[in-house]
Amino acid sequence: MKKNGLSKDVINALSKESIPKFLATADENGLPNIVPVISLSAVNEKRIIFAEFMLWKTRKNLEVNSKVGVGLITEDLKIYTIRGRFEGFQKSGEYFDYLSNKDMFRYNAYTGIRSAGVIKVEELTQSLSISKLQVLSEVMKIRFLKRITHLPSTGNASALQTGKPKLPPQVKEKFNRVAGAKFLSYLNREGYPTAIPLVSLMSLDGDALIFSIKRGGEEIGKVKPKTLVAASVITFEPIAYQVKGTFEGFKNYLGLKAGIIKVSEVYSACPPLAGKRIA
Repeated sequence: MKKNGLSKDVINALSKESIPKFLATADENGLPNIVPVISLSAVNEKRIIFAEFMLWKTRKNLEVNSKVGVGLITEDLKIYTIRGRFEGFQKSGEYFDYLSNKDMFRYNAYTGIRSAGVIKVEELTQSLSISKLQVLSEVMKIRFLKRITHLPSTGNASALQTGKPKLPPQVKEKFNRVAGAKFLSYLNREGYPTAIPLVSLMSLDGDALIFSIKRGGEEIGKVKPKTLVAASVITFEPIAYQVKGTFEGFKNYLGLKAGIIKVSEVYSACPPLAGKRIA
């Protein structure tokens, strides 16, 4: 589904402060970055704004590359992804005042926002709904595949050999939660950092993540092996992390198809250490 402009449902979803929202950017070398940005809000069908608050890497990327992706998932498991162009930061005015007056910034323990970022919407690229049963089914499939990867290599059930452990225990635990919101990003053929929902994304022992492809939509099938990717998770606490690495491709385990990401870097994506590399 591709549509110019945002529907009323998407505008209403973006207005909620309680749902996970992600902003995907990329640097001058094409390395994607995707982090939770709960302040993302729709002004109208063509404009999205967000607060610049502990978004150092995101800001740096936006200064050299205006192409962005936005992803969100609602309480009733409706998923939307958006493509747009960053237009600039505003240090005063209507957008700045609107974001500054949100409870999350008026009463936080750190500081106020630095500026308001403005995104011009180009396309609503995906709109889908999933059920709790579908989520559970995808998660159970991945848990089964994780057990398979520990078996000796036999035919299609080849074990994935991971290297030196890269994922800290607390990061693995967050990615393994059923209720965690998870999105992946890569640069598509047009050079846009695309936000892709991956409800089944989980850790493997060592330095890898694994996911099934059924609920990633058509976009996930376009990612080529050895593509640089970033993935992010946020939980209800909220606690968030971002990992970066390489997509190793799709593998078949006893007839079940899964995608593998080899992790090379791990970052905190929430205060007080937002943007700090931890592994």
